[in-house]
Amino acid sequence: MFHYASPEWYNEHVLPTRDRFWPPEDKTNRPPTNPTDLHAELARLRAERLARRAKHSPDSEPSSDR
Repeated sequence: MFHYASPEWYNEHVLPTRDRFWPPEDKTNRPPTNPTDLHAELARLRAERLARRAKHSPDSEPSSDR
């Protein structure tokens, strides 16, 4: 069954079920859209990666003096 250009049908059948399938728009991932935000996001990701790398590197583990 197809319903073309029927706002009443859309409001009655699609809108109520849409929220069960898709997350709210404010909780979705929004990638940066301008160069300034892009550079800030890349710097944040780089800092997180370096922090993880420093945390898991063998140099940061305490050495046992035997």
